[in-house]
Amino acid sequence: MKFSLGLGQDQILVNVGDNFFNLKSDAVTVRGEYEKKQNETWLYQLGFDNTYSNAKVNLKLPRPKGEGGVNDPISSSEVKSLNTTEKVNATGLYFRNEVQVLDSTLIPSIRYDRFRSTKENLLSPRLGLRKYYTPSLLLKFATGIYY
Repeated sequence: MKFSLGLGQDQILVNVGDNFFNLKSDAVTVRGEYEKKQNETWLYQLGFDNTYSNAKVNLKLPRPKGEGGVNDPISSSEVKSLNTTEKVNATGLYFRNEVQVLDSTLIPSIRYDRFRSTKENLLSPRLGLRKYYTPSLLLKFATGIYY
């Protein structure tokens, strides 16, 4: 069983004159993974991750006002301000396989995510393929649903 801990921060700031949008998010992620090699051609992983983040949003934008059929979002419109903090918690579980097929590796997997702030439960199937053409040339392909 392997465990990891990640700390991170995202920040987006857009300033246009007196108007602005500022998002700052601090995140902590905990991950655990169990890996087992069933035989020479099949390896699987069972894992979980949990992300907790605290996001702060500050914005000051004009409220669009239309006169005479023309919208002008900047000029003399009323200005709206917002300052809010949101705590977000997301939990994920996944089952990932690596199956050797001839000279390639097929990677089917499935992931379940629970977003507590929106009360969403999402299932996302995924499929990957890895193929080495030479020891230094690797082609990777992946498709699926990602959140």
